[in-house]
Amino acid sequence: MKSSLVIILLVAAAILAALRFDLFDRLPLSLEDAVDRVSNFDLGTPENRGPITLTSSDNRELVAKVTGKQGPFIQLERQADGEVFLLPLNRLSEKSRNRLASWNDFNEDNMRDELFVKACDHVKADFVHFSARGCALTRRDNEEALEFVESFGLQTNSLAIEPDERGYYTMPIGMDDSPRVRVAGEYFKKNQVQAIKDAVVAEYIALF
Repeated sequence: MKSSLVIILLVAAAILAALRFDLFDRLPLSLEDAVDRVSNFDLGTPENRGPITLTSSDNRELVAKVTGKQGPFIQLERQADGEVFLLPLNRLSEKSRNRLASWNDFNEDNMRDELFVKACDHVKADFVHFSARGCALTRRDNEEALEFVESFGLQTNSLAIEPDERGYYTMPIGMDDSPRVRVAGEYFKKNQVQAIKDAVVAEYIALF
């Protein structure tokens, strides 16, 4: 009986010592830090976690559920009013960023449209097409394609391919027809809407 009690006391002492000692930087933890570490321990998959308290870079607190994460962005559902919005991780304090650093991306599809809207303010695609000089059909094709592309919010730079002296067009490497939308060096047909959006979002995320 006495030996069992000694073993229990030794195990308890070891647990307390582990809680009071940071195994990563080998520095003792204050009681406040220990409590904070326990309270910030996230259990379960991100989808199943409840609201958490995050701190902004200007030291304001926000209680919200993280409903999605993609690269340097998180999607939050604010507990106070249920509003869902995107937030760049660089708007959070270092402590909050570190807390989310180990979370894998999830629910990216739910963030896709809103991320694309944000991306369009910062990323332009190239609208690459044959010059329409003297060709009404080519001009009409270009106008219809450009109107369609811009209808879903994409901003473009117009790049016309001029014919040589024989009237032949030389297309850039990777382009097999005209017109095409080019994002980050990759060419897309005008009707590849989702692929274009994904490329624009990827280009936007690469800016962070």
